[in-house]
Amino acid sequence: MLPHTLRRKRQKPKRRPTPRTAAALIAASSLLLAACGSDAEEATGQTEQTTPATVETTTEIEESEEEQPEEITEPSNGVQLSDWPQPYQDFIESAGGSKFVEVNDDRMHYIETGPEDGQVVLLLHGIPTQTYLWRNVIPELEDKRVFALDLIGYGRSYRPDSIEYTPEDHVNYIDGFVEELDLEDVNLVTHDLGGIAGLGWASQNPEKVASVTMLETLWTPVPSLDSLPGPFAEFLTGARNPELGEKIVGEDRAFLNLLPQSVANGLDESDLEVYNFGWDNPKETAAVMLNSGPLAFPTLDENPEAAAFVQRTTDYLTETEIPKLVVAANPGLLSNVQVPDNDGELVTQTAFAEQTFPNTTVVTLDGSGHYIQEDQPKALGTSLAEFLDQESPTPDTTTE
Repeated sequence: MLPHTLRRKRQKPKRRPTPRTAAALIAASSLLLAACGSDAEEATGQTEQTTPATVETTTEIEESEEEQPEEITEPSNGVQLSDWPQPYQDFIESAGGSKFVEVNDDRMHYIETGPEDGQVVLLLHGIPTQTYLWRNVIPELEDKRVFALDLIGYGRSYRPDSIEYTPEDHVNYIDGFVEELDLEDVNLVTHDLGGIAGLGWASQNPEKVASVTMLETLWTPVPSLDSLPGPFAEFLTGARNPELGEKIVGEDRAFLNLLPQSVANGLDESDLEVYNFGWDNPKETAAVMLNSGPLAFPTLDENPEAAAFVQRTTDYLTETEIPKLVVAANPGLLSNVQVPDNDGELVTQTAFAEQTFPNTTVVTLDGSGHYIQEDQPKALGTSLAEFLDQESPTPDTTTE
């Protein structure tokens, strides 16, 4: 479980930033609303929570309140399904119930739907969402064997204090999940952080990957923050500041407040309540989101280590012949980030993928913000199903 201090490899701030300074950065970031064409209001709903009981961790764990240790503190996202808002409970029930698996001595939550002999599809979400993000996409994949995973620290997966929630940490937990469930021929569907980490895992395990689908994530490094939309660059600059980052991401709940503004069609209050659940502790929120988000954003000039991590994904996708699907959001956010092509000319990430990665299909969904799954779930699910049916992908044997 997360401690009451943020675990990061950087010196603690010497002074507390003024709320006015951090608020100004959040206000600037809220201009992303205009870029996504959304009239959504900021998320406000919070859910009162109770300390859940401990459950025994096995490959598949049922809800249980037996043999609870006398002294234990659970992370605020909770274990018991009954703690969660009703729409989330309804979603889990419709998906056949929650499943848990032990990875690195920590519990990870997932749902599984579809026939056992269907194509294996692994859905990976981003910041600050969880499996609920895919609730309206999964019905379009009814003939597939779909796994939707809560990344470590998100949803009902555990929040250990032994990791720093870097993309490398997420790769490690994704790898453990795939190993524990003995998944092969994985059709990987990635979004946001789930793309950076998921594609990082794919590059290290090409023999297990049948195809990759990329939604509003990064598959190549960005030259600098200057190449990003102004409000987004301002947000990242503030969140990377060691004196501001924890406040912006944790106390000011930047990602959670920007979520509804990054959905072109807005979000219902009931859905916002689900997404906000479990993020009441600012220290936990900052610890889970900061190192895998702003501090891991791969800019060549300011963050070369993170850029090198994503460059390995670029190299992998350039070399492998497995089928690839890019679902570009318009106006989106990351789909249209400018990156240099092989001639040094700036092009959108989507154009870069189409020009550089072999066997790549591009589908553009107009009227989509960053969270395509909320704006165009049926079109997304249909495009994904058609891609998988048409390609009949097979495991990669060309890349070590």
